[in-house]
Amino acid sequence: MDQDKKLKEELKQKFCKVPFEFVDLSHPPRNDVLPCCWVVKPIGFISETTNLDQIWNSPEAVEVRKSILDGSYKYCRVDDCPHIHNGQLPDKKDVKDPYHRAIIDNNITVLPEGPKVLHFNNDPSCNLSCPSCRKEKSLIVNGEEFEKRKRIWAHSITPEVLAETRELSITGSGDPFASKIYRDFLTTLDGSKYPNLKINLFTNGVLFTEKMWKSIEKIHHNIQDVKVSLDSMKKETYDIVRRGGDFHAALENVRHLSVQKSNGYFRDLVICFVVQRHNYKEMPAFVDFALGLKNVKVHFQRIINWGTFTEAEFKSHAVYHTDHPEHKDFIEVLKNPLFRNPAVDMGNLTKYL
Repeated sequence: MDQDKKLKEELKQKFCKVPFEFVDLSHPPRNDVLPCCWVVKPIGFISETTNLDQIWNSPEAVEVRKSILDGSYKYCRVDDCPHIHNGQLPDKKDVKDPYHRAIIDNNITVLPEGPKVLHFNNDPSCNLSCPSCRKEKSLIVNGEEFEKRKRIWAHSITPEVLAETRELSITGSGDPFASKIYRDFLTTLDGSKYPNLKINLFTNGVLFTEKMWKSIEKIHHNIQDVKVSLDSMKKETYDIVRRGGDFHAALENVRHLSVQKSNGYFRDLVICFVVQRHNYKEMPAFVDFALGLKNVKVHFQRIINWGTFTEAEFKSHAVYHTDHPEHKDFIEVLKNPLFRNPAVDMGNLTKYL
C-alpha cells in the first residue's frame, strides 16, 4: 500500500477537534470564515451584518464536520496539514474529552456551544513582504477600507464574544503589531476582565520590541504562546526570504522574549522556519540558536504556494519535492540528529525525516 492510500485508511479512524471548536476569520475581499487553516471550504463570510452565531452552524459548517466524522477529510489540505503529518490526531476510540466523546458517539454536527478558538486573519497588514506570503507590502492604517475593517471588527469582536472565547490567535495573515486594528486591540484590552482568555501571537518579531512588550502589559498574563517567524540564520538569506525585515532586530527581540519566558510568561515561545531552496541548509543552525536560548522551541513548515509564485517559481523553491535538483541535499540535511530533539516540531516535513 502506498503512503497516500495508507494515510486515507488511517484517517478513517482519526478525530480532529478543530472544526468543532475553531474559526478562522480571513481577510478581504472575500472575508471567508474557515473552520480550520487547512480546510478549503468556507463556512460563511463575515461582514458588518453577519456574526459568528449565524455562521457557526451553517450548512457548510455541518458538511465539514461530517467529513471529519466519516473519516473522508475531503475538505482538508491533507498534504499540508501539520496535525496529520505529525501524528497528532487521536484515534476516535481513544478520545476522552466528554464534549468530543459525545460528538463522536452521537455523530453531532450541529453544535450546542459556539467556537472556543478564534484565529484572526482578517487584516493582512504587515511591515514585511515575504515572497512566500505576498508580492508587495500591505499596510492598511487609514482610509475607507480601514474604516470598513474597523466596523467589521467592532461588530464581530464584542465583549460577549471575548467572554465566551477560550483562545485568540493573532495573526496568520500579517503581523499583530504592524496592523493598527490588532495593535490597538492588544494595547487597550484589559486582560483582567477575561481571566480565562488565552492569546496566541504570531509575529515576524521585528516590531515586538521591549517597548512593545511593555505597551501590552495588561494582557501579559493572558498570553499563552508566541511564535516568531525568522526563516533563516544568515542576514543575507533573511533579506531574501523576509523581505523588508531587520535580521538583527528580530534576533534581539527573540532574545528579549526568551527572558520573559524565563520570567514565567508564555507557555511556549517558538521560532518558525518556512523551508525552501534559499534556506534549507540553515536548518541545523536554526535549531542550535533555539537550543542555545534553552527555553525556545522550533517549528518547521514546508513552503506552500499561496498564489504568490508561478508554478515554475514554486517548483524551484520546493526542495521537498522528490524531483527537485536539491532534494537529495535536503534529505541529507534532515539526517542531522538535531531534528529529533524534543524542542523541534517538524510539522508537515515529518515524513521526510
